[in-house]
Amino acid sequence: MKKRGYKYGIDLDGVIINSEPMLVAYIENHIGEKFNPPSPRVFDFQCGFNYKFRPGELGGLVKDAIFDEGLHYPMCEYQRTMAALYSIEARYDLCFITARPKELADVTNKWLRDHLDGMDYELHLVENTPKIDVMKSLGIEVLIDDRLKTVLEVSQTHQVGLICRPWNSGRPYFNFRIIRGRDLYSVYMNIENTEVEYIF
Repeated sequence: MKKRGYKYGIDLDGVIINSEPMLVAYIENHIGEKFNPPSPRVFDFQCGFNYKFRPGELGGLVKDAIFDEGLHYPMCEYQRTMAALYSIEARYDLCFITARPKELADVTNKWLRDHLDGMDYELHLVENTPKIDVMKSLGIEVLIDDRLKTVLEVSQTHQVGLICRPWNSGRPYFNFRIIRGRDLYSVYMNIENTEVEYIF
């Protein structure tokens, strides 16, 4: 089958990489305090600790956690995520768009090569660039993400798949361009209006 170019831009952390638990554990170990979100609907490291971070310290800890532990992060919903990725990669050019800084390119590519079973993909690290800019430059039609702020911004002009996680559920928003689902598989099925068979 001839591929039809880009259609999907897929976020990494919280969408295909289950990095949240290990990031939290890494920061807890560093500052000696347990993470305690004030609400299951809010996932924000700053308000989850009593510890007062110095400017740039939290971002540095997250970066260090990915350098040190990133290769060990598991995939979210492995079988369902792989089924969706295989189906996307068979039809379109596979593209990941993540807000990780460029210094994490090597560890991120290593994780993708280790987990994607030889799939071809393109990776865009956009620490200080809006994801919508990458989407427009590549002609991407749909962003799949778990960060509500990003989803709401992109949904002004593009279709978006929102992966429902504890930190973004229950918010009062209504937009016909936002397709919600519990994981990549369910969002992809809803957008394509099709059933994807597991290959395992």
